[in-house]
Amino acid sequence: MKAYGVNFTSEALAILDALNIVPDITPGHNKPAQIPKEFLTEKNLRTYDADGDTVFHHAAMFGNLHRIPKELLTPENLSLTNHVGETVLDITIRNNSYYQIPITPKLIPLLSNKFSLIKAAALAYKRTSSLPERVNAIRIWLVQFTKMQLTSPTNEIAPKTARRTDVSEPRRL
Repeated sequence: MKAYGVNFTSEALAILDALNIVPDITPGHNKPAQIPKEFLTEKNLRTYDADGDTVFHHAAMFGNLHRIPKELLTPENLSLTNHVGETVLDITIRNNSYYQIPITPKLIPLLSNKFSLIKAAALAYKRTSSLPERVNAIRIWLVQFTKMQLTSPTNEIAPKTARRTDVSEPRRL
């Protein structure tokens, strides 16, 4: 099937469809709010489109990182770069959806490196947003992150950004 100007396998198209269209669970909806782990195989996660975007990039672009199981949101996966050099984390900051990233000890070093950008994005969003729920979610995330950062060991070093050549044989869609 062809979408976004690229030939996708049926599995990859189903993942992208789920990330872009699947609504959150609300009464009357029968689609899951989270993509099942069994569907997110290593092969599907390492598949990228013509722009070098993986499933993680697409989830970040559409504000759907919360639909990917938390254990898959690792420093390595959030550091994957596309052909333009943007990491998944860069895209989430640009789209103000970083509050969907779980705050875990493993992610603290990576998030700390980008914290000044995150704070700037949060302030800009607060000034221009008409969505108080999202502003509140961002504020809660920032408070939790700051608390976790203060209690986290300071001797951890953030991982290097993964480059496309670091990933074992990604397959084009």
